[in-house]
Amino acid sequence: MKNILKPISLILVLLMVLTFAACGEKTADKSSSAPSGDKDPSSGDTSEEIDYEIWDATVATSFAAGTGSESDPYIIKNGAELALAITEKKGGGSYYKLACDIHLNDTSDTYWMLQNNNVWRAGDFEGTLDGDGHCIYGIWFENESRPEDAGLVTHLTGGGFKNLGIRESYVVAKLYAGAFAGRVTDGKSLFENCFADETVYVQYTDMGHNGAGGIMGYSCSGGTTEPTLEIKNCYSKANVRGLGQMARVNGIIGTSWNCAYTMSGCYSVGLPPYRGTNENTCSYLVKHGWKSGDVYKNNYTDIRGPIDMEDFTLITKEKMKTDMKLDSDAYENVDGATPKLKVFAEVSGKPAAETADMDLLRYLIIDFSGGTGAENNPFIVTTEEQLRYVVAGYWENTYFKLGRDLYINDTTKSQWTGGAKLWSQSSSNSFGGHFDGAGHTVYGLYLNNTPKAGNEDYGIGLFPKITPAASIKNVNIKDSYLSGAGNAGGIAGMVVTEMVSSDKTAVIENCTVDESVTLNGLISGGIVGYAEGKTDVKNCKSSAAVDATVTKGDLIGKK
Repeated sequence: MKNILKPISLILVLLMVLTFAACGEKTADKSSSAPSGDKDPSSGDTSEEIDYEIWDATVATSFAAGTGSESDPYIIKNGAELALAITEKKGGGSYYKLACDIHLNDTSDTYWMLQNNNVWRAGDFEGTLDGDGHCIYGIWFENESRPEDAGLVTHLTGGGFKNLGIRESYVVAKLYAGAFAGRVTDGKSLFENCFADETVYVQYTDMGHNGAGGIMGYSCSGGTTEPTLEIKNCYSKANVRGLGQMARVNGIIGTSWNCAYTMSGCYSVGLPPYRGTNENTCSYLVKHGWKSGDVYKNNYTDIRGPIDMEDFTLITKEKMKTDMKLDSDAYENVDGATPKLKVFAEVSGKPAAETADMDLLRYLIIDFSGGTGAENNPFIVTTEEQLRYVVAGYWENTYFKLGRDLYINDTTKSQWTGGAKLWSQSSSNSFGGHFDGAGHTVYGLYLNNTPKAGNEDYGIGLFPKITPAASIKNVNIKDSYLSGAGNAGGIAGMVVTEMVSSDKTAVIENCTVDESVTLNGLISGGIVGYAEGKTDVKNCKSSAAVDATVTKGDLIGKK
């Protein structure tokens, strides 16, 4: 018997090797397709072979094998066949399985996403894709013509993904963005044993109630009382951004509405898995009598908001490496990294060798007058449009500098408020970046609403709302009239406590609001209306006319 088994075993191993080789039988010459990066062309190293096939932007006419049934899925061996499944057939309710890693672009250069690449043109998808322990690399969306929604699939309407990783990808949309799916709606869906790592960039760019998540941007499944979306043993370490509302940028789900989902054995790094702030945005099952422990089981995050309705365990990133109670059949610990999913042979859970320092200009929907948003090279703001864009987003870890005085309205006229353009007030968007007025002045801020009880979450000011991560300095406000439904301040209407570490403190320094400014709200202050979050006002002056229906202060209305 032993003599018979030995040659059979050798044959099986040979077949496995040949199958794997077929996935990577084509090599690519980096001299023709890959960006040069930091290499010196004079070094003589002008070409380098890579041992995998890069998608040629075509769509296949057939699959490697399979009939598309659950027991005999279509087998996908390259990017063209993946495009056939997702962009051409749109799933068709069928089943698919990867035979190897898929490379949609050459991602071997750290800054590959800043080059001209193969554009992934996903759409609606209804089907089940089993990665079988493989990863998809190089999903890329053209920055100049962003779709409304983006992901490996734009819109998942049933089916889902399992045993699949996404790495080294650039997913940017106007409204909803997720590494796997922009939106998940309608039919029943499953995400199991999936991950997006720190080489993945996800962002939505329009200022509004949109969403971005490491796994999906938006989920909505009709408000049923039985689960329609199951997320099991998934994690995200993706770089996720959004320019609108902080609560809609998360690790697993960007945003949700009346979605009957369950989540178990998941973790996210740098962002909470999700943040539901009311009964409609948390799992719809909780709203309809399900116990929180039946909806959320063993989910972890190293950061979370203080008012979440979800049941996540807060744990330090260091302890994530050993102390999370995850399914031992699905996960294993990795030295120096967070736990990996066992179905992936090598890559899952391991830190990326390099992570690009993304140029924020790639994300913007308008141009600034200079800069890259870095601390040593801030975005330069010289127009009203640019300033409105800044105050409407949260911009965490992004730097701005005012390049000149700005007139929002022409205040040289004696009756300038008649027909004046309105400044914004907000109940959601909160600025979390760093703004340096460079000694310049903003004139002509105007809003004329009546303070009204029930609008305590609205902010009115140069910045309607800021987070404790924000800093604002060296800016002056003159010739302005701000009366709003909520809380009013010359520099900031409110300092909120939103999804930032408790040790953060908003800093407002060297700012002035002079006697030509009128402020009126529920809670009003010359510099800050309501300082709900930690706030440090330093070397600021206000001689503004301040009025309020609840309480007011010379500099801060209420702490």
